[in-house]
Amino acid sequence: AAEAAAAKAKAAAAAKEASALEAQRVAERAAKLAQEAAEREQEAADKAEKEALEAVTTPASQIRTGSPPREEVELEPVPQAGAARFSEQRSPVNASSAAGKLESVPTEVHISVVR
Repeated sequence: AAEAAAAKAKAAAAAKEASALEAQRVAERAAKLAQEAAEREQEAADKAEKEALEAVTTPASQIRTGSPPREEVELEPVPQAGAARFSEQRSPVNASSAAGKLESVPTEVHISVVR
């Protein structure tokens, strides 16, 4: 009877230990899942912040500081009636354009007829 009681006590102690180990495993797993969820949430927040910044940030190729220098090209007016006079103003493209080249592109074109 004493042996049975000792065996019963051992079994109860083993069951408590197993229960404690299982509870520890469950707690560790829950902590790991909570950490992974927090990491995913942080990644999603970082991604949303990055997208928001990109949405409100003007691309570098569209940023101009001050007034761009203008170069005016004008042809000599022809004194004949009905002759056209042509002039255009050109502005350099920002140096950070796709090709990285400075080119002139027409920004204003004026055509008038001499009478």
